[in-house]
Amino acid sequence: MFSKGHVFFTTRRMSRFGGRYHILNLKLLVFFILLALLSGCATPYQPEGLRGGYSETQLSEDMYRVDFSGNGYTDQTRAADFALLRAAEIARSQGVEKFAIVDADHRTQKDSFTTPQTSTTTGSISSYGNTGYFNAQTTTYGGQTFTVSKPRSQSVVLLVRDPDNWQGPLYDAQIIYTSLRQKYGID
Repeated sequence: MFSKGHVFFTTRRMSRFGGRYHILNLKLLVFFILLALLSGCATPYQPEGLRGGYSETQLSEDMYRVDFSGNGYTDQTRAADFALLRAAEIARSQGVEKFAIVDADHRTQKDSFTTPQTSTTTGSISSYGNTGYFNAQTTTYGGQTFTVSKPRSQSVVLLVRDPDNWQGPLYDAQIIYTSLRQKYGID
């Protein structure tokens, strides 16, 4: 039998992950704080790391593949510019004034993730004589899906040591280097 008065209770469950609600919520909170801190702005001009960046592979004496990968806050133009800036830096480091882009590929990778879903049920039980009454309410949070677009720019760069004998468009390494560093405020 029920005694007079109210009994309140709360049950919580994690629909995807089972028990350990409090520990899992703390881990998710820490994960999302770190994610926000790491990806709070567009990918800077930097060697490839957690937030993206540039990398290169030497294919032959005068040919390189240059990649730039951005995060979800980086637009495709910035990714292409940073790949071009890296190509200009490579040319300058090799003592070459001109270079050509012999192949280029610009893509955007789309990633989706869904936040975990949490349900909370609260209720009360009351009695009157031999009759008990139960009232409950369940609230569900989470379950939102987010899509993030990450640009990638890849170019195959040929260092042109004799520009007079080259037929095709050429980039001036010094002009590219100066103008793109100025455009993006890179020291």
